[in-house]
Amino acid sequence: MTYSNSSQPDWSPRGNWLAVVRGNGTWSEIWLYDLEQNEYRQLTDHAGTEDEDFWPQWSPDGNYIAYLSSRNNSLDIYVIDPRLGKPRNLTADNPLYDGYFDWSSDGRKIVYESEHDGKVDIYLLDILTGENRVLVSHPQKSFKRPCWTWNGEHVVFTTFANDGLWIVDNTGENLQQLSGQYDIWAACSPKTPYIAVLSRPQLDANQDLWLYDLQDLTYVNLTNSPDLELYPQWSPNGEAIAFYSNPPTGPTDIIVLDVSTHEIKNITQELELSAREPTWSPSGTEIGFTADLANPTVWVFDLTSDELVEIKPQ
Repeated sequence: MTYSNSSQPDWSPRGNWLAVVRGNGTWSEIWLYDLEQNEYRQLTDHAGTEDEDFWPQWSPDGNYIAYLSSRNNSLDIYVIDPRLGKPRNLTADNPLYDGYFDWSSDGRKIVYESEHDGKVDIYLLDILTGENRVLVSHPQKSFKRPCWTWNGEHVVFTTFANDGLWIVDNTGENLQQLSGQYDIWAACSPKTPYIAVLSRPQLDANQDLWLYDLQDLTYVNLTNSPDLELYPQWSPNGEAIAFYSNPPTGPTDIIVLDVSTHEIKNITQELELSAREPTWSPSGTEIGFTADLANPTVWVFDLTSDELVEIKPQ
């Protein structure tokens, strides 16, 4: 097989591996890139079928990688131990859509989107015991993009109608709507009571990056730009957010924003290729990302030296 591209990097908590997606545009599989040995190792293999394994996410303890897969004519969440290489379907009992997920900080649980009876609910899955249950459901709402708050006590999410930011206790109780904006994507800080939100104050407004404070209940526009902000990712210390910005013309760029000062740094301006899907190193000193839409490859930017390195496919 020919693996002509690589994308969607996710940095391992121990800092020595990148989980990446490799394929040819028709099918894709999960690979590991060893940052110390500078070599790739294949992790998943679906025997040449036109299925896709994609969006790998390391567990916080570094023991597992969860990812999405279109095998078996449905979208499911799989988990794999990178040492053993044996994938396990976590959502095989649901023949419909199981999508975006988020790991708990102890690496034991996953919250995720799951389609049932014509709408999408948020489910809670225990990786060790296999217990899987509905965390939150609403008769008129379909929920998406769940994330754990910094203390693990709540789960925050948006809706497919993009009508506000929502929160629920980790027990599934006390469902509340936090905002009335046109909220699209929520990303919870790992260290602070902040939520990075892709949002519009009204439907015809521009999509900016906003900051919601769960303690003060304040909502602040961080970017207020004509560009379209996408895919916010928190730094490990919760002090910065990396995202990619889509201007009216020209390539997309990876932007790093300091949460306290609101200062921004464009780390891919010199690249002149569209960049997306940032991932932080566990030290917070490097950012991996995908560049080039036509033939994507993974790059790494060093925030200390400003060095930019391409990880070339083998």
